[in-house]
Amino acid sequence: MVTGSRILLGQVLSAKLCAAGTWDYAALRRKAMAYRPLGHISKIAPLFARLPDSSLRDYRRFVWRRIKGCNLACWKDALLAVGGYNENMTGWGHEDAEFVFRMQHSGVLRRS
Repeated sequence: MVTGSRILLGQVLSAKLCAAGTWDYAALRRKAMAYRPLGHISKIAPLFARLPDSSLRDYRRFVWRRIKGCNLACWKDALLAVGGYNENMTGWGHEDAEFVFRMQHSGVLRRS
């Protein structure tokens, strides 16, 4: 299973990127340092940090606050083995952390 983070964009930058009609990742990286102090982008480190494909990417501990279901991928067999997402949960949030906890408890390795 792989999990990732996200970068939140402000309304102004979001509107600008949507109006452009194309996605230019290189341009976003170039301008990120200017966008951050203006509050247009929540964080910039993920745009520049790249870990090699090694054990550095393996999580040793479960930190539920860092789980983002919008940036999660796993093999279908692993998902079915733990029963998928818990559809009995009500309210907003944490269904993704609960799912990842069950995946990890079943022995599935979490990578970034």
